[in-house]
Amino acid sequence: MKYSSDFSQHNDNTAVDLSIGLIGVGAMGTAIAAAFLAANMKVLTTLRGRSVDSVTRSQTVGMTICNSIDEVVQGADIVFSVVPCGAASEVASLVASACKNRTNDLVFVEANPVSRSEIERMVARFSVPGTMFVDAALIGLPPEENRRPILLVSGDCPRVLKSLDGLAFDIRQVGKKRGDASALKLLHSGLSKGTNSLLAQVFVAAQSQELLHEMLTLARETLPDLAKRAERSLPWIPADASRFQDEMDQLAHYLSEIGFSPEFAEGASSTLDAISKSPLGNETRTARNFDRDLVDTAAKLAPTWSQPRVRYSQSPATKEFALTLMTDDLTEAKIGDIAGVERIGPDLETLGKEQRQSKMNTRVSTHDKASVARFARELTNADVFCRINPIHANSGTEIDELIAAGATSIMLPYFHTVKEVAEFVRLTGGRARATILVETAAAAFRIHELVEIDGVDEVHIGLTDLMLSTKVGSRYQLLLSPLMDQIASTTHKAGKPLHLAGVACVGDSRLPIPADLTLARYVQLGVQGSLLTRAFCDRTEGQEDFIAKLEDIRACVEHWRKGPDQVLREGVELLRSTVASCLRQGKPIP
Repeated sequence: MKYSSDFSQHNDNTAVDLSIGLIGVGAMGTAIAAAFLAANMKVLTTLRGRSVDSVTRSQTVGMTICNSIDEVVQGADIVFSVVPCGAASEVASLVASACKNRTNDLVFVEANPVSRSEIERMVARFSVPGTMFVDAALIGLPPEENRRPILLVSGDCPRVLKSLDGLAFDIRQVGKKRGDASALKLLHSGLSKGTNSLLAQVFVAAQSQELLHEMLTLARETLPDLAKRAERSLPWIPADASRFQDEMDQLAHYLSEIGFSPEFAEGASSTLDAISKSPLGNETRTARNFDRDLVDTAAKLAPTWSQPRVRYSQSPATKEFALTLMTDDLTEAKIGDIAGVERIGPDLETLGKEQRQSKMNTRVSTHDKASVARFARELTNADVFCRINPIHANSGTEIDELIAAGATSIMLPYFHTVKEVAEFVRLTGGRARATILVETAAAAFRIHELVEIDGVDEVHIGLTDLMLSTKVGSRYQLLLSPLMDQIASTTHKAGKPLHLAGVACVGDSRLPIPADLTLARYVQLGVQGSLLTRAFCDRTEGQEDFIAKLEDIRACVEHWRKGPDQVLREGVELLRSTVASCLRQGKPIP
C-alpha cells in the first residue's frame, strides 16, 4: 500500500489493505497478530533470537516469517514494536536503519514502556523522509474475543493507524506531546506492577519473621482489597519478575528525570530482582505451578531472599554495554546524553599523572569540577560521572563535594593497596557507584582481594598506566595477554561488572588497529562497558553523527556477543595477527 507522506490518506478499506510488521511475538504480540490476521491482513515478523515458545506461537497463528527486522520493514506499511522495554532501544535502532533502504512511507509504532528521554533518542534516529515515529503504549491484557487492550497514543496519530482502531486494540489519544503515552504507561506500571511487587515484599518479609499467618489475617480484616490483591498477584509474579523489573527500572529513571523520588520504583525493582533470582525465578506464564497460593509462594521465596541495598539511582542501560564520556563541556555532554551515553562527567585526576605519563602521547585533564553540578542540573538520562584523584589527605572532602554536587558514579584511579580501596569505599559510603580503576601491577596482583571488598561496585581496567607499570610494550599486547584473562575471570567470579579501557569509532580507517577487532577481545573477556576515547569524540560531527557512531559500537558488541563462538575466536585471532604484523613492520601501535 502506498499513502501520502503526510500519513493522512484514509478510507474505509485502508485497514484490510495494510501489511503489518510486528516485532515481538510474546503473548501480547501474538494475540495482536491473530486479530489482524482475522481481519484478512498480512502480518510479518522475525523469529531471530526468539524462544521456542515464541516460535511456536507465531507459527500457530499464521504470521509470515521473515529472516530479519530489515526484511520486515521492507515488506510492511506499519511496524509495531511490542518487546520487553530493555530491548526497545535496540529494536528502534534496527528499524530506523532499515528505513534508510525504503522508498515508500512507513509508520513505526513504539508501543513499549520507556522514559520520555529514551523516546526522544529514538525519534532522533528516524530522520528518513516519509517515516513517521508514533509514541504509543499498550495497557491491559492481550486481546481475546470479548476484550481488547488500550493503545495509548500521544503526539500525531496518523489516520492509517486510526484505521486499526477496534481490531486488536482500542486507540486512545492522550496528552499534548510526544512521550506522554510512554510516560502514562510507566506511571500506570507503578500503580499495578509496582504495587504488586511491594505487596510481595511485605508478605515475604512477614514469612521470614514467622508472622505470615498473622499478617494475612490482619490484612484481610483491615485492608481486604490489598489482601485480595496480594493473594491474587504474588503466586504469578515469579513468572514475570525479570520483565517487570525492566519496567520498574525505566519508571525509576523517568521519575528522576521529572524531579520526583525514584525510591518507590527502585524498591519494586529490587524486590523483583530478588524474586527472579529465587528458585521460582525460572517459571514462565505457561510453565508454573498454577495451584500454588500466597502462603506457599512466600514460603518458597523467604529462605532464599537476597535483596541488595539500593545505593544510588542507576540507568537501566548499564545492564548491557555501558559507555562513559569524560568531558566538562556541556554541549558535548548534552549530545552524549541524547545519544544514550550512560555516564558523563569530568576527569578530575591530576595528582601524579603528568609525571607518570610524561613520555606518552596523552593529555592530563584540565576539566572543571563545577561541571558536575551543571551536568546534574542539565542532563536528563546519564549518570553524572567523575574520575577523582588517587587517595590523598583531602580525598574525603573531594568526594563529599562531588556527591553533594550531584555525582552518582565515582572512579578511583591509580592505587596499589587494599587499604586505599577500602578507604575509597568508606568515604563514598554507598552514596554513589564506586568504581575502582585497576592500572598498576600491584592492583592487578591483588585483584582477588579487591573484588571481595564490600562496597566495590565495579572494576575498570586502565591499559595505559597498567602498561607502564608492567613494562609491557603496548596497550594491545597487554590487552591480549593472559593477565587480562586472569583479571576478568576473577572479577566475574566475584559478580562484579567489568569495564575496560576505551573504544573508538567502528570503521575508522585512520586507526592502526580496527575498533571492531578491539571489541571482539572486549566481548571475549566479558567486558560490560568502556570509555569513549577522545578520538571517538573528535571524529564525530554533530548529534546525528554521534548517535550513528554510538549505535555502530553497540551493534558491533552485539555482533560479537550473539555470533557463534568460533566467529568470536576468529575475530580475536585476527586482532592478534594484526598487532603482530604491525610490530614486525615497525608500525606504531598504541
